[in-house]
Amino acid sequence: MQFSTIIGLDRIKEKLLHAVQENHLAHALLFSGNAGGGQLSLALAMATFVNCTNQQEYDACGECPSCQKMAKLAHPDVHFAFPVSATKEVKGKDAISANFLPSFREYLKEDAHPTLPAWVEFFGGENKQANISKEESRRIINALALKSYEGAYKVMIIWLPEKMHITASNALLKIIEEPPKNTLFFLVTNEEQQLIGTIRSRTQLIRVPNYSQEELSQILMRDGGASEDLAIQISQTTNTVPEAMALLKQGDADGEETFRQWMRLCYAWDFTSISAMTDSFAKFSRLRQQGMLQYGMSIMRAALLFHYQAAELQGMTTEGRQFVEKFSKVMSAEQVEWINKLISEAGYHLERNASPKITFFNLSLQIASILRG
Repeated sequence: MQFSTIIGLDRIKEKLLHAVQENHLAHALLFSGNAGGGQLSLALAMATFVNCTNQQEYDACGECPSCQKMAKLAHPDVHFAFPVSATKEVKGKDAISANFLPSFREYLKEDAHPTLPAWVEFFGGENKQANISKEESRRIINALALKSYEGAYKVMIIWLPEKMHITASNALLKIIEEPPKNTLFFLVTNEEQQLIGTIRSRTQLIRVPNYSQEELSQILMRDGGASEDLAIQISQTTNTVPEAMALLKQGDADGEETFRQWMRLCYAWDFTSISAMTDSFAKFSRLRQQGMLQYGMSIMRAALLFHYQAAELQGMTTEGRQFVEKFSKVMSAEQVEWINKLISEAGYHLERNASPKITFFNLSLQIASILRG
């Protein structure tokens, strides 16, 4: 992994590179962001850079033996710890990261934005809670007690340290407080507040934001093979890579047109067709239902901006722009705001397990009344 392979997050990349170049790199970094964000990619790119034997100004060279080993996640001086659980093949105290490392390498080849549920499914966890055990802490201490084989630094990357057993957390705290020479700790968390406070206080926090709509579109095209129009559409419905990829895998290529047709039926007061359409919405996955509502809110915001001529309609498909322009002509700003609020409330109710069929039909009636009011 190199910095150049990570889409976006430029300010964080610059900060990390500057710390190395100015010899101000903290020995323990805490990369914190939402699940499926870019924090693990940043930690891997940083581990690649610090041990690169031919560092470039803005990245590792990608060609030296160290970089080649990191590309395979097989550098002898870079160690990993991550949540695991027992499987049919691995039992009890043998459930430690070292015994799952080949699977972890394969998983990261398939998914550069990992989540714990997807990882557990990949390695075949037997419906047991995955964690970083107290046995793992002994392995971490032993691994870091050894001299580095070839790199300038020994690096310990801990993915999801919030899943550590309390004994492992205490052991990690001790070694972070008194680290071996030339040792770096990269902790990658989705829930930093679940870490014990003493660990948080002894690490330098690197907050990793969600990807922008444009960045998410690029990821969908590069990693998911989405067309530009579909990538734009999906990036308007969510700001996380896992959800965006899930929508892409569901093949929701007509979601944008579905929403437009729904609004046309509401405007036409065609309640027979509306009833049939909302029945079909009820069969969507919860993620797809929420995605369509998020897309609807993005359309309403764009319509409001267009109404006030506050911004151009960037980051939308051609059909989406045309729809917003036409839609804005039949609605006042107050109507747009009202519909946006209703869509948001419908999403809130769906999150709390309200009936999708009733929620979408009631929302349709309300929108129809506003459009023809």
